[in-house]
Amino acid sequence: MNLAASELGFGAEAEMRDRTQMQFIALLARQGAHRFTQMPKALLQAARQAGLNGVDVQQTKAGDRSSRWRIAGRTAEEVATTWEVEVSR
Repeated sequence: MNLAASELGFGAEAEMRDRTQMQFIALLARQGAHRFTQMPKALLQAARQAGLNGVDVQQTKAGDRSSRWRIAGRTAEEVATTWEVEVSR
């Protein structure tokens, strides 16, 4: 049984965040392992494929063992959404 996010009590922002994350994971699976230097490009592409507009990707942490990026954008319905991804080596 497939239910829409709204039927499960989730708002448009949560739905877009999940859609973007699924696109990002699918992109990584298709392209194999990414280098940290390629992450902003991969995140931008995944966010656009998920339907976000005006996407901004900023690195918020650059450590020896992990890095973090913040993705912000707007849905076609003008719902602002922001989420972060952290990758450990």
